[in-house]
Formats: sequence, structure tokens, C-alpha cells
Amino acid sequence: MVHQIRVFLDRVLLGLVARTLGRHHRSALSALISCARSHYALVLFPLIYRAQLHWSRGDAEAADLLWQRLESAMPGSSLWPLARANAARLSGDLVAQGEILARAQARGVRDPMIEASIDSSRPGGKVAADARALIDETSTPPATVFQASIHLSADGQLTEARRGLDRLLSDPRLGWEAQVQLLALDLVERFGTVSTLPGWFSPKRGSALIRTDSDTLLVVFLQPGGTFGVSANAIHALLGAAPPNILYLYDSKALFHLAGTDRFGAGYREMIHGIRLCAAEIGAKRIMTFGRCAPGFTAIKAGLDLAAMRVIAISPVTTMVTSQMSEDARAPVLQRRLAEALSEHERDVLPQLMQQDRTSFDIFYNRAHRRDNDYAQRIAAAQRVSLYPLDEPDRRDPIERLLVPPLGRVSNRLDET
Repeated sequence: MVHQIRVFLDRVLLGLVARTLGRHHRSALSALISCARSHYALVLFPLIYRAQLHWSRGDAEAADLLWQRLESAMPGSSLWPLARANAARLSGDLVAQGEILARAQARGVRDPMIEASIDSSRPGGKVAADARALIDETSTPPATVFQASIHLSADGQLTEARRGLDRLLSDPRLGWEAQVQLLALDLVERFGTVSTLPGWFSPKRGSALIRTDSDTLLVVFLQPGGTFGVSANAIHALLGAAPPNILYLYDSKALFHLAGTDRFGAGYREMIHGIRLCAAEIGAKRIMTFGRCAPGFTAIKAGLDLAAMRVIAISPVTTMVTSQMSEDARAPVLQRRLAEALSEHERDVLPQLMQQDRTSFDIFYNRAHRRDNDYAQRIAAAQRVSLYPLDEPDRRDPIERLLVPPLGRVSNRLDET
């Protein structure tokens, strides 16, 4: 009851601040309340308030300077390196994100989110060298166990990977991801591994082209973390026993591929041109695209601009216009970068969808999630759009439903081509 009263009073106070001072001050006060509940020193409150106010207004540099001061004042806290790392990621600097977190970890900061965000499986890293030992060691942090399991699954050591993932099923933060990955390993066992695919992609491994005898090229737009929610081998297995040529693209600029890719250079249009050249070079006569969540928007848009045969998207965002991004509480720095990458009308796929009749769109979405359902329904009337609703009351993303036989709808879409 006390907690419910506190939440109610917080909501009333924040609403009052929003109406009188504006949403930026509301955001700053919300951060301050959270820190006050954590018993932070009173002398730091002005810095905390000002940092969040700058961040809410879109001044990432000013916010970072204040976060650095807070980091120096509280070297053992994970809050400020996580805030700085998140800002670096949203600003498109994934290298800086990793360096901030690595420095925090080196000085003794321990937080599951820091452990989960650091790519410890890079060549020469601890996970790559000692994956099996880390899984067997009872003191290994859960995030490191998960990374080691991903590394082992990519290396074809599925029994060892399962042993690590089984350890995580009851973990409150990683349990669901472990469950999804175990389902994915069933597909990997069924269809085999691809030795040239890493566990996940990164700035050091920004793309991969897997050649087959097919005359179709499937472009997979990976999420900012370098995966599709599961390891790259699991994505490949998700595509069935006889996949087409597949081009995996990593989003090293952290803007859903709308700012271009490492493989094709900066800019969305350069990426589209590069995909066309890639298809021509391998003799592919048809193109398909595949994306999930925010990169699902790029899969749809790229499919339209490439005149693709088919687009497959899981829980895709279908508009990134400024008003929608504000409603979705996207950070101002991210909104600014989106506006720099594409014009306002280019960030809504609906008008283009209503005018085309060539490309087929298969949209898998969570009907039980309001925002996911809204994104799907707004394009339902467009030509050649097929909606496949899935119900997952506890979370937005229905990807695990696509990993369980006999659904197999993603590979079924490929078989129809």
C-alpha cells in the first residue's frame, strides 16, 4: 500500500511539473526522485537534475560533462557509466560505449547491465579463450555465462552451450533470453551451423555474405546489439534447410541502418545502392529483406526502395516521424539523427506502401502489445500486406513463437518464393 501511495504521489507531482515547467523538467525531476530513493548525497542533486535536463533537451555533450563529474564523485556507482554509455550508443558511437563500460568494469564497478553490454567474446577476449571453463565455474556472472554460451553455440559446441543456458533459466534478467536461445539451438541442431558466422556481429565484424545456389538474395538487418535477439547461427537456422544467399548487415552507427553500414559506407541511399550491386555481383535476380523491431522499419523501407520480391518483419516500427518518436519517448539526440538521415516524409512507410503493388509484406506482431499492434494495424489496408498476429501478453517481442515447431512461418515464407 505504501508503495502504491508513493507511486501515485510521484505521478501527481511529475504531472504538475510537466504542466507548469514542461516535459524536460519532468524528466529531470523523475531522475532526481529515483536518486533520492537510492540515498544519494544531497550535494549531488543539482548535478543530477541539470544532467537529466540537458539530456532531455537533446544536449548530449553538456549532459555527459555532468555525468563525468558524478562518475568522479561516485566511482563505485554503475548509474553514471551506464548513462554515459547509453548516450554514446544513441549518438552512434558504439566504440565509445564499449570503452566507457570497460573502464567502469576495470575500476571495480559491478552491474549485470555492464557485464551484459560489454562484448567479451571478441577475438582474444576472456570468453573466447575460456568459454567452457566459464560455464562450469559457479562464480561466473550470469551475463558472462550467456556470452560464453553464445560463443559456444556459434562454434558448434551445442551441448556445452545448452549447459550454460540451462543455468540461466531462473535468472530474472536473462532467463527469457536463455529460453529463446535454447529454442533457437533446436533449429541449429536441425539445420546445422555455419562456421563463417560469428555469435553476433560488432564493429569489428560488420557484415557477412553467405553464398548458396539460390537466385535470391535475402538482406538481414541486424539489431544494434549485433543479433536478431538470438545468435547469428540461430537466425540462419530460422530461415530453413535451403536458405537463399544471405547478406547480414550490422548497424555500427546505431540508427537502424538508416545512416548506412560499414559494408557500403555512410548514408541510407549508399546502402541501397550497395545492396543492388551486391545482388548483381552474385547473380541474384530477386531480393528479399528481413528485420525486427526498429530495423524492421528499415526492412520495409529498403524492400520498397529495392522493389524487393518479399519483406519479412517481426514487430516492426512502421513510422519514425517526429511526433511518433516523441510519443514513443525516443531520446531527442536520436530524433535529431533520424531527421538528419531521412526527411520527415521518408520516415513513414505508409504512403509508399499504399502506392505499390509489387512487393509482398509478411508482418509478424504481438497483438497483445498496444504499440506493436498499432504499428501493424496502421499498414493493414496497404496492398500485399499480410499480418500474422501472435499473442504474448508479458512482452512485446514474439520472436520465441517463431522458433517453435510447427509454426516455422519465417522459413515457410521463403519456401513460397
